[in-house]
Amino acid sequence: MNIKKLYHFLNFVCVGVFMYSCQLANRDRIEAKPSRYQVNFNQDWLFTYNPSEIIDTDLLSNEIKDSTWLNVGLPHTWSTYETTGEIHPFIASASERDDSYWFNGWGYYKKSFQIDADLEKKQLSLEFDGVQKYCRIYLNGNFIGDHKGGYTSFYVPISKHVKFNKENILTVAVSNKMSDPYRIPPMTAGNWNIYGGIYRDVRLSVKNTINIPYQGSYKHEGGTFITTPEVSKNSATVAIKTFVQNNTESSADIELQTEVFDPNGEKIKQITSDVTISKDTIIGIQETIDKIENPMLWSVDYPHLYKAVSRVLSNGKQVDSLVTTFGIRHFHWDYDTNDFYLNGEKINIRGTNRHQEYPYVGDAMPKEWTKQDILDIKVNLGHNFMRYAHYPNDPYVYELSDSLGIITVEEVPNIKNLNFSEEVQQQNVIEMIRRDRNHPSIMFWSMGNETNNAADSKWAVAEDTTRIIHLRKGENAGDFIDHDSDNLDLEQLLRVTVRGWEIDKDVPEGINPNPKDGQWAGTEKWQHDLAIVRDGSVRGILGDNCMTWLYNDHGADREYKQAPLLHTNPKGWVDYFRYPKYVYHLTQALYTNIPTIFIQPDTWRSQFLGEAKTITVNSNCDSLALYSGREKIGFKYPDSTSFYVNRFEKVKVKNEDLLAIGWKNGKKYEHKLPMTSEIKSLRLIPEKTMVDNSLSQVTLVEVKGYDAHGNEVLHASPDLKWSISGEGSLVTPETYISDINLIETKNGLGYTVLPIKAMVRSSGKSGKITLKVESPGLESGTCSIETQARENERSLGVIQNKIEGNYISKIKKQSNWFVKSDRLEEIEKVRENVQFPKGLEKKTYQQSLKKLILERNPNLSPATSESKGMQVFVDLNAENIYRLKGVLIADDFNFLLESFYDYRSVERFLENQNLHPKYVQTMKEYLVNKIMKEGMVMSPKDLQFLNNLDENKIDYLDMRFTSDPNKIGNYYRRTIDKSLRVWSNDLKKGLVTAFPELKKYKAEQWNDYLITVKTYNPFVKEAVFPDAQMLLVPIPNLEN
Repeated sequence: MNIKKLYHFLNFVCVGVFMYSCQLANRDRIEAKPSRYQVNFNQDWLFTYNPSEIIDTDLLSNEIKDSTWLNVGLPHTWSTYETTGEIHPFIASASERDDSYWFNGWGYYKKSFQIDADLEKKQLSLEFDGVQKYCRIYLNGNFIGDHKGGYTSFYVPISKHVKFNKENILTVAVSNKMSDPYRIPPMTAGNWNIYGGIYRDVRLSVKNTINIPYQGSYKHEGGTFITTPEVSKNSATVAIKTFVQNNTESSADIELQTEVFDPNGEKIKQITSDVTISKDTIIGIQETIDKIENPMLWSVDYPHLYKAVSRVLSNGKQVDSLVTTFGIRHFHWDYDTNDFYLNGEKINIRGTNRHQEYPYVGDAMPKEWTKQDILDIKVNLGHNFMRYAHYPNDPYVYELSDSLGIITVEEVPNIKNLNFSEEVQQQNVIEMIRRDRNHPSIMFWSMGNETNNAADSKWAVAEDTTRIIHLRKGENAGDFIDHDSDNLDLEQLLRVTVRGWEIDKDVPEGINPNPKDGQWAGTEKWQHDLAIVRDGSVRGILGDNCMTWLYNDHGADREYKQAPLLHTNPKGWVDYFRYPKYVYHLTQALYTNIPTIFIQPDTWRSQFLGEAKTITVNSNCDSLALYSGREKIGFKYPDSTSFYVNRFEKVKVKNEDLLAIGWKNGKKYEHKLPMTSEIKSLRLIPEKTMVDNSLSQVTLVEVKGYDAHGNEVLHASPDLKWSISGEGSLVTPETYISDINLIETKNGLGYTVLPIKAMVRSSGKSGKITLKVESPGLESGTCSIETQARENERSLGVIQNKIEGNYISKIKKQSNWFVKSDRLEEIEKVRENVQFPKGLEKKTYQQSLKKLILERNPNLSPATSESKGMQVFVDLNAENIYRLKGVLIADDFNFLLESFYDYRSVERFLENQNLHPKYVQTMKEYLVNKIMKEGMVMSPKDLQFLNNLDENKIDYLDMRFTSDPNKIGNYYRRTIDKSLRVWSNDLKKGLVTAFPELKKYKAEQWNDYLITVKTYNPFVKEAVFPDAQMLLVPIPNLEN
């Protein structure tokens, strides 16, 4: 994009935002109570956490105990340091295996509000943009709905449960269990962090009973669906389907008025449709606008946006209206050349991926920071293509993609070979597509990534036939996959890189700074240099038709070799706090026309004074000169064939400033790199000095270090001590100690060198926040931030009750709930991909892999090497190797290895119990499938009920399940030691056959008895039984 185009689209965005703001302002002035409106419900919430896996009914009641609850604002998560106290920028215990405390319990949110009686005939609902990952919603103690999945939006009707003119208590119970009973993707995959909580916006929606229903529900249609079936430069046809529902007690005659406005705000078309809607019905009204002359097409350089305004009238009065933004464009993939065409023009794909995560707030990051990310990606890095990996993002993200011109892939969170629920997968696909189908930037729906259990593409096609259906790598996605990694690999140039490790001398002693494999941590220069060597990094080379992995470092249940901090994925172009790495400047110079000059600072340091060094400058200027003080070092003409990488050889390092001057289009640009001395002082720079006082407000404060001459020192890593006073609290830890010399630790800050940032949360009150940072021997830094009250929103009949009372300031972990995983990790992880010969049979890959494991782990015990778990572990990996034509992916091997360790721990536990061999074998068969094939996280603590069995009160029932009526009821008593064998087609009937005395049990006795049986035998909960099951059952005791 050239500067002129950049100006045009940024100007377009600003004008569009201004016009929309004015429309909202005018609407608020004109309408006392509009036909539909929404009330922001992000403030005045209480939160608490209970580690029990069973919902605490006391916490669902309307009674609120001050000593239990914490006052919070949304978005909110309980998974970060602010709640857990674990020192880590993301999640220190990133899986249930490390510590299940913050995963297996429930988070409880409460809010109090009142609604005027004059809204009693309105249709009221609560809209949630994202709750991670399963929630149950209660109003005034009554259950009113639930939702499965943490990334799609949903709503819950509340009209029938509201007490008008009285206090209403809303409670949302949230579970973030990874191995959850509903098998909600991504389950235990661990490729990215799962942050429990209500981490996106919540609204109260008020509508009339005849309305345009919620758009994005899997239960019913809603909103609009706008397509452009015929598009050319000269004309376009727009098809608009608007859904209208009638929730009255009789049929209704309605009029639908649809107006279309062009990107300049001019009304260009209007259509009116008259229809009759039966009661309790939703209908779709199809309208077509033919021949929009000379349409302003949506493109990556000129993202023109149209608006459709849908108005519903009943008896001549407007009862609802909806504004839908859309774009006119056409696109296709050329499968012969593997090129993408937009509006007939070939697009040089310059793409990346991004995770919705920020240090210390996780996925509950403010929208303002999200906007900064997307602007950085588009404007400063020149990307025109994006996968928001690996899940539906906040709706706001796709609005930004629309307005900025970013071609987008939206993906459901199916990843790794796990037994995801088919029901939940289908729900995720439907909710994703229905919610986001009108975004012109979205041109690909993705059914998952690196999984043999992808979402079925038929669900996507049933909803939308206008997009390309993608699956990067995977299986079982049905018959409608159009596109995969052979067409465009969405993950290229993977390198684990630590900001602050700029060159070899920055890494700890004994560490290889330039490892061969991209899954080992290395330096910024290593990442930079290999990005411009074909397949120097994992897959590809920086250039056209390239999708880099990824924009930002993020948290994950991954442990990369040599990395200072585990449970992170530091492969980003920017680090956790969005500080650029060297490769960022390389990409900017190559992909944008922004005049770029960046002197890589790694060699211009006092430690190298007098030495001859190579100075590297990333610059896309027409010409470039480098100066050391007043001495001219050299002159270059940067060009794209060298990726605008300019190297000045054998430059003597002097105690002078280094200055690069470039000229582009006749204008002069420069970058100065001072020769700094020791750090002497710290300075704080807040991103804002006047902020909202709400508990949702989180403000970034940057700390920089300076020498005695006022020059910023880039390589310092002093210990930092933070203190705060006034109307705010620290979101980040009070003490920062650099991770730069740490190796593979599970606790750290993600802080290597200055500059770095802290975060401050407003208290909910107006006033001043004062923040101070200190370090031994350095001049401290201070700053002040003023907090002001939020602008009062008009209540429009809805009053949100303020939080008053002495609530707690911190959720404290209950030490008696702490359970640390105790696993024997007997097999070394694979740190690099392994290439076996191509084209072999699966059996041969099994044998080769088993041999490799034994060679690399010579001390592996026979009990482990010959276990059932090892057999399944080898089989699953061999299937992946076979599918990938001989390649063993290190990440896949290590992911399965975690499940293998889980299984071996419970397998050993079972073998050490005094249990019947057939029962042990049955449990092993069940658990090896649940843990290793379906991804359930389990440990011996989950089998503690077997520890203290009374042998005199249990029996073993060898139950043969059959549909043969001639076999039902036959049984053989004591055919094997301490065992009963019975044929049955029903568990209860089989038990009665074995123990006739059970016929005397009453219903409540039966219920208790079956609960005990199912506790001892978790496999009996399955719908389909194997041919035979060895059950452990309690002998009936009618006396008790």
